[in-house]
Amino acid sequence: MYASFWKRLLAYCLDLIVVWLIFFVLKSAFYRIRGIYAQHLLNQGASIEDLKHVIDFDISKNVALILILIFCWLYFALMESSRRQATWGKKWVGLIVVNEMYERLSFGKASARFWSKMLSSLILCAGYIMVLFTPYRQSLHDKIAKTYVVNQKQFQKYLTDRDANLDAGMQSVKAVKAL
Repeated sequence: MYASFWKRLLAYCLDLIVVWLIFFVLKSAFYRIRGIYAQHLLNQGASIEDLKHVIDFDISKNVALILILIFCWLYFALMESSRRQATWGKKWVGLIVVNEMYERLSFGKASARFWSKMLSSLILCAGYIMVLFTPYRQSLHDKIAKTYVVNQKQFQKYLTDRDANLDAGMQSVKAVKAL
């Protein structure tokens, strides 16, 4: 039921592609808008020297890094706390993220999971490699946030079997009470 290291790695790689594509579109839109604005200023009679501030304007690397970090946080936390319980990469691989009660994550718990990934990345990504050695295939950030990454189909079967056992137990209790 718990997701393997390789499925998780594949899902993460797919998520990186999604994030990269979104950033590529946003960056292209930014440069296109900047070009339209520069053309507008030229049409209004501005000189090339007047356009220097528009041409030279670029998002600094520090600001870009902060924006990327915020975007990634929102992407992972919002997707994993949504009804889907998974990012696009996880969904395509058939994985979902659940809390310790095997329920959907809250946004706060999904955020804690995301920010804890920084700790998982330290010391040669040992926090990620832990998946290979822990009983529930949890990485460091899963242990910190008290979450599990599970195979969706196997998890649904587990829930169905659990509910069937609960129903059978309730039927037994009702039969005993009827006596």
